Amino acid sequence: MPDSLGSFMRQWRPALGACLIVGSILLAAAAPARAASPFWDAIFSGLGHAKPDPDRVLAQQPNLIKGATDGLEPQRPGVTDLYFVGLAGDSSEGVFRREVESVTKLFDARFGTKGRSLTLVNSPGTIATLPLATPYNLRRVLARVGGVMDREEDVLFLFLTSHGAPDEFWIDAGPVEADPLSSGDLKEMLNDSGIKWRVLVISACYSGSFINELWDAHTLLITAARDDRTSFGCSSERDWTYFGEAYFDHALRNGLSFVSAFDQAEKAIAQREKDEDLTPSFPQMRIGRLIGPKLAELERRIRGMQQAASRVAQPAP
Repeated sequence: MPDSLGSFMRQWRPALGACLIVGSILLAAAAPARAASPFWDAIFSGLGHAKPDPDRVLAQQPNLIKGATDGLEPQRPGVTDLYFVGLAGDSSEGVFRREVESVTKLFDARFGTKGRSLTLVNSPGTIATLPLATPYNLRRVLARVGGVMDREEDVLFLFLTSHGAPDEFWIDAGPVEADPLSSGDLKEMLNDSGIKWRVLVISACYSGSFINELWDAHTLLITAARDDRTSFGCSSERDWTYFGEAYFDHALRNGLSFVSAFDQAEKAIAQREKDEDLTPSFPQMRIGRLIGPKLAELERRIRGMQQAASRVAQPAP
């Protein structure tokens, strides 16, 4: 994002400690489909630019999706490959874009997803370069990933971050109208993609309300909050939400187990919320009965890859 744009966004948005504040406002004003965001009017007006034309933005999406998915590396027979999809849903808070970008870089460097990762982002700074994070685009991307990977052998890691309400993951796509994403919508997309092995991480208020629909034997499902609780750290002044910082930036930056990382993050978040006198968010995790061995296999492969890279990097005696 250009410095001028990032600076303007920080000045325009006040600091928010919890997703609840903005999520409650959005919920009260919500229509079946979210209209174009007034936030974008303020951003582009402040920079002296006209707001992007919605029809033109929509017309660009097929090419942006094609550009993002054409470069996906194919699956490798006999190898459990990890494919990563990150989605930043609400354009009015820069933290979501920065969080998805940071997690993508982490996974490319640490978990071997370079060439097998892509992002969908709602942000004025990426509108010309990345697909918008809308339910329609997510459906298209998951279908494409499902067509490239070995759906019986490989694993999808899907990370969604935004504001939320009970059974609603908020989508603010700027000039383009967009519906919120429900658990039923996401389940249908994943099932239609044919992707069998799934790690789903949903960071939003009330994200625990997605568990009943999405959890199955082949899925590890992690949410930033219980179905009746808010999560914290959703403001444009931050680089990470509380959950994202604890789970990705701390636990997974130093470990390889998606399950163990949750255990560490859960403890860290509970302590932070206690120290700041916040109502506990109670992050949730559900492990499908069949996915444990698959993730253990993936972890062994990634650890072996890192050990091999470390030996190559060591100077000769």
